[in-house]
Amino acid sequence: MQISYHESLKKEYFGDLYKRVSNHLIKGGNVCVSGIKGFGRKTVLNFLYFNFVNDKIFNRIFIYDPELEDENIVNYTKNICVKSCSRGNLVIIRYFENIDEKPKILEKLDAIKRNISHKIVYLIFTDQEAVIHPSSHQAINSVFFSELIYLSPFTYKQTKNMIESMISYYGWKINPSCCLNIYKLSGGVPRLIKYLTKEVYESKLSLYDKSQLVLIPQIDFELRLMAKLVINCNASRLKLLGLTDKNGKLKSSLLKFYMAKFRSDIITTLYPFLGDNESRILSYFIENINQLVSLDKLADIMKMTDENFSLWAIYKIISRVKAKIKNNFSLKNIKGKGYLLQNNSVT
Repeated sequence: MQISYHESLKKEYFGDLYKRVSNHLIKGGNVCVSGIKGFGRKTVLNFLYFNFVNDKIFNRIFIYDPELEDENIVNYTKNICVKSCSRGNLVIIRYFENIDEKPKILEKLDAIKRNISHKIVYLIFTDQEAVIHPSSHQAINSVFFSELIYLSPFTYKQTKNMIESMISYYGWKINPSCCLNIYKLSGGVPRLIKYLTKEVYESKLSLYDKSQLVLIPQIDFELRLMAKLVINCNASRLKLLGLTDKNGKLKSSLLKFYMAKFRSDIITTLYPFLGDNESRILSYFIENINQLVSLDKLADIMKMTDENFSLWAIYKIISRVKAKIKNNFSLKNIKGKGYLLQNNSVT
């Protein structure tokens, strides 16, 4: 019988992740696991669940998915408490980022935990917001999580281990010398590592042909998510998320390449005549529509992709774009602060 991929992974595959999570949960603490989309939170969840069951840590484990369940998480948890009189219940919540009013929900979940005679603990999976906006994942009047664990992009050693595990499980035989190139291209993001490895094996694509690599649907999907994250986060938060190095440059060389040609979908439809730099600048504004964007932020994005545009050069590009989009958008200069893009149909 074929085992699942997560069952083939050693307990040390994610470093001390299993030990940290299980130790806190056993002691009655709640744990939040945070990571950008593309890290493989589903694999991490399945990995932890599999080992919890194998080690018989909990009496019962419940998994709540807000995209699949009809009832809200508070009622779901209350029903568990009614139906199960045993101790040692674990509730795993997936995609917590899709739940509204998180502080209120956490407060109610904490109240349930405090008011029942038997033990219940929570393991919550969410996106990077728990790290860059911690208050969004805190209960109103209590400290809900005893541990917040952020799933950072892999190091080269971890990347190599992941590639070796996929070679063993899937049979994707590739030249070991490809590992370093895959690490540099991916920046250690597991989804990129997986699909780059797969394409090298199945399609024999060259890792040096970035223009072809970015056309692979799964890779394009991940790069687009990461590009929007880069556009919407400031430099310090991107460093915190492990997407940039000590010099403020993007770690993923493939993301650098992608960002240099990035354009929002709306530009392809409305403004196919714009040049590359005009498209990029306008895309950054579109991704932040109705939000103030400073020239410094635009310059930071350029620097992350190894390009150095002077503030004056960026200003000139904005001036040209402003005239070309006036039928659909207004790009207002907020003196001393930056620019604000607004849709003319709602202004």
